[in-house]
Amino acid sequence: MRSVVLIVLLVGFCPAAGAAPTLRDLCRSAPLIVLASPTDPVTPLRFRPTALLRGSLPATAQLVPTNLDADKVRSFKPLGPAGGKPQPHHIESALLFLERDGEGWKVLTEGLRFCTDQGITLQWSDRVKGMTPAAEVRWPVLISQVRADLLALDRLEAARRLPRPERRVEALLAWIASHRDDFRAVSTGSDVAPTGWGRLQFDIFDWIFASATPSQAWQAVNLFAELNNAELPRNVGPAFTSRAGRDLLFQIVSDSKRLQGERLRALQLLSRSDVLSGATEPITKEEQIQGLDRLTTLLEVGSEEFRVQVVRALVTLSQVEGLADPRAVPALMRHYKDSRKELLRGELALALAQLASAAQWKAVSGNPPGVVAVLRDVERADSRLTFWVDARLGGASLHEAPQLVLERLGTLGFVSETRRVVPVALNLPGGWSAGWKADVPLLLQADLGKLEPGVQYRVHLVGVIGNDRLAWKSEVARFNVPAQPNSDPTNRRSGFIRSR
Repeated sequence: MRSVVLIVLLVGFCPAAGAAPTLRDLCRSAPLIVLASPTDPVTPLRFRPTALLRGSLPATAQLVPTNLDADKVRSFKPLGPAGGKPQPHHIESALLFLERDGEGWKVLTEGLRFCTDQGITLQWSDRVKGMTPAAEVRWPVLISQVRADLLALDRLEAARRLPRPERRVEALLAWIASHRDDFRAVSTGSDVAPTGWGRLQFDIFDWIFASATPSQAWQAVNLFAELNNAELPRNVGPAFTSRAGRDLLFQIVSDSKRLQGERLRALQLLSRSDVLSGATEPITKEEQIQGLDRLTTLLEVGSEEFRVQVVRALVTLSQVEGLADPRAVPALMRHYKDSRKELLRGELALALAQLASAAQWKAVSGNPPGVVAVLRDVERADSRLTFWVDARLGGASLHEAPQLVLERLGTLGFVSETRRVVPVALNLPGGWSAGWKADVPLLLQADLGKLEPGVQYRVHLVGVIGNDRLAWKSEVARFNVPAQPNSDPTNRRSGFIRSR
């Protein structure tokens, strides 16, 4: 077998602390790539370069990595059944990933691969501090994969260097499209069958958003969502912090012919304060009023999920720094009074507690100014009810445990029985004496006692807050207790309700 060493160094990605870098990580983070052969096949500490794949070296240079020693690079064949003295592997080829170390070079963490005269691939393991066999890794395939990845990275770098922003963004989007399957990967794969590009999968979107037009940025948002389980990018750059960018988002939100997923993504962006008050072109009063009017009309249409996101966007748009505007409050109050959908009603309550005046909020909810509580993810297991509380307390803290009001509903929806229990707080380390500021959701659990099968129940919290011990109550949640299997063989599942 031909004697070869591959030394790879590129500037870029550094894997998370504690995580072993993949071959692709190493291809990004090493500045030099060299094919070379070891001068000593048993103890390969020195290497003769035979070809450069990236970087440069003097033609007569001999590579002597500064952080290699005999114990690290020497490896032995497995003992046979008869035992005997271990025989060393003879290294014919090597793959090293190096970085500068003063005037010399050192091997990156996990950046060492060898091929023996018997065709066995060995790789450095930082865990065992030595060379170990790489199962089912063929050396020619490994080298071919490295070349392919380096070519892909070179093409990406060429795209980044295009001088015209629009052409640069187009090229970066095209690069992602050509590696779409890698971006969808949930694991890093192996050296010869890698998947994913690590941190690069997020960095490239940052590069795109840095100079994209609004339409290009919107294309990138949808592409990111497609590749990342409908998530939004962490940073969408300046494209949407301009009036043109926000106008595009409002057009998408108002376009009933578009897919709901797209409209929801546009609403989520309009719910972000960085979009509405970004440094590129902060929103004007005129633009705010037009936006509030457009969003308010959308409270009438779409799914519950869509309308919930409309409410969130209205809250953000109503509270732009220096431009607070309560014009959406009447519409929010009307929908709050009429809504029978618990998820939407809860979001409307949270919005009104922030936007409505103290008198308006008191009139519609009965609660003190700014105080609201919504029950989330309500689940029942036998007689035990567990749920989260999402609340706003108007700047105060809750120092007394609330009561859970359990109402049994009759066939016509009337309350036929009422009970009260005190739930246990599962994530309040200091207890109620230390108080709860509603800065994080509160997890409560209550034992409801005996529940009647085939019946719907309704629950809400009641309590007091502040030195004046002002009464408050939460929004309502419902759950069903299924009938016994012998009385209703079609209904055998545990009753529960999930709300966001």
